[in-house]
Amino acid sequence: MSKYKIYTSYARTAIYLLSIGIKDKKVLLPAFTCATTLPDAIVQAGRIPVFVDIDAHSLEMIQDDIKSKISSDTVAIISHHCYGLYMDYVIKIQDFAKKYNLIHIEDRAHCYGIKKDLIGDVAIYSFSKNMISPGGGLLVTRKYDIWQKCLDIQDKNRNIFHRFIPVSYTHLTLPTK
Repeated sequence: MSKYKIYTSYARTAIYLLSIGIKDKKVLLPAFTCATTLPDAIVQAGRIPVFVDIDAHSLEMIQDDIKSKISSDTVAIISHHCYGLYMDYVIKIQDFAKKYNLIHIEDRAHCYGIKKDLIGDVAIYSFSKNMISPGGGLLVTRKYDIWQKCLDIQDKNRNIFHRFIPVSYTHLTLPTK
C-alpha cells in the first residue's frame, strides 16, 4: 500500500522532485514518451535521460536494451502505462531495479484510476491527462525516505522555486501523508 503522497502542479513536477540531486546521473526511460515532459524534467534537474527501445507491438521496453544501457551512473528507471491500460511488464522492470539498485518510477500519467498496487518505488500521476483539469500531479510512494527527500527539496527551494523552474511547474504543491 502506498502511504506517502505529494500533490504537485503537474506529473513532470514530480519527476523533477525525484530527479534533482546528484548531477550527471542517468535515468532510463522508454523511447515512447512525450518528449517535452519526462526528458525535459530530467534534464532540468541535472540528470541525463537515456532512451530505451520499445517493442512496437506491446510498447514494453526491450529487456536486452535495458541491460545494455545500465551503467554505474544509472540511478533510476521509468516504466510507463499507456492509453489507460496497466502494463504488466512493470514487474520485470522492478526486478531490474532491485538487481541494479535503481529507483523504479512508474509513469501512471495516462492511467489515473487503475486499481493495481504500486509495483515500483514511486508512481507519478497526471490529473490533466485523464480529467478535465488544466494541471495537477501526484507523487506516490511507500518509501518514507523518498517522500521525505522530495519534501525537503521542495521546502529548501520554496523561495527560489519559481525562478529556476519553468512557468508550468509553478503551481502550489501540497504534501500529504
